Parts: sequence; C-alpha cells; structure tokens
Amino acid sequence: ETKPCGFDTVIDHALRIIEPRAKGHNIKIIRQVETDISLVADERALKQVLINILTNAVKFTPAGGDVRVVASNTGGRLDIKIVDTGIGIPAKSAKRSIASRKLTPSLCLRNST
Repeated sequence: ETKPCGFDTVIDHALRIIEPRAKGHNIKIIRQVETDISLVADERALKQVLINILTNAVKFTPAGGDVRVVASNTGGRLDIKIVDTGIGIPAKSAKRSIASRKLTPSLCLRNST
C-alpha cells in the first residue's frame, strides 16, 4: 500500500535493525541523508529493500570497514546510494543481476512546502 511517508523514518528503522550486526563486526555505519525528504511509497516494502541491501553490505564488508548511506532529493528524484568497503560485485555481474529483476521504482517525492 503506497502512502505518504518520510524517508528519514524509513531509513532510521532499517538502520536500527542493521546496526547491531555492524557493531558486532566493527563496521561503521555512516548516515548522510537529507532531512525532510517526503515521498509516496509502500513504506514496508521500501524498508525491506533497504534492510536487504544494507544486510549484504554489512555481510561483505570486512571488520573495520564502513557502510555509507547517502540519500538526497535531486530535482524531485530520490537518489539513494549505499556504498561499502566490501569486496564488491563485478560490473558485468551487477548489470545482469539488476536487469534480471526488472526493477520498477514505485515511489514519488512530495514537495515539503
């Protein structure tokens, strides 16, 4: 079900679930998220996607590494980047993996005026 929500709330819930595992492996979570990003989305589904990606980032980042979450409203588009110091996925494999899932974003930013 899509409804208005704040990205801050969604990412904070996801990070609360991931942070204990990260701390247990001495992995630093760096949060660089613009405040007051409002959107219309399936909040539960978005949170689950973020948890899945963050879990993989922590899983494949060596102890002492970091996972960075960056989110910004760029011209009415929500840009989310999750960057880690893990082993990574070869570019060719990443493109194939994303294409096979036929991902279709279903969220819209809302003006917070």
